[in-house]
Amino acid sequence: GVACRLTLCGTSLCFINTHLPAGHSHADERNATASEVEEGLRRGFAAPARGGPFPPPLEHDVCVWLGDLNYRIELSNEEVRPKIAAGEWRSLLPADQLLISQRSGAAFGNFQEAPITFQPTYKYDAGTSVYDTSEKARVPSWTDRVLWHASRGGVRSAGYVACEQVLCSDHKPVAALLLWEPSNAAPPAA
Repeated sequence: GVACRLTLCGTSLCFINTHLPAGHSHADERNATASEVEEGLRRGFAAPARGGPFPPPLEHDVCVWLGDLNYRIELSNEEVRPKIAAGEWRSLLPADQLLISQRSGAAFGNFQEAPITFQPTYKYDAGTSVYDTSEKARVPSWTDRVLWHASRGGVRSAGYVACEQVLCSDHKPVAALLLWEPSNAAPPAA
């Protein structure tokens, strides 16, 4: 993971980008790695180096966590692919490991995500819009995500999309347009 923090017009922002561990059955490892990244950033931001100390990531006015979070759908290909083909992919969301982890408090419990309005973004045959036809035939999943946490003010999504036209990867990247509305409360001390 890597993070960037800045203050813009009196607003403290933190952006965290991670590529969490892969593998269909590794949700616990992804949860643990996310926790390790957050704790490492908390300690790093507290150091009196590079103009610090700075507040921990979740104490910034807005913290955005994005990247290939690698969470999978906890169903088989035989259950998932026909639902996608029939346009019923929303029915797969209850089996999404990230949403399950958030509900249980295992990871990203303080973060929000815009409603997912696109079919799973992984795994495609590179150069196509065809889900994985390799020997592994990975289960399509929403691995690419944009999450946010606001400690002051409110954030709302004005758009959350998958870039279906991108064909150079085995993922369809996602993009989010987030709008922050400051509160009248005084900003926390930095």
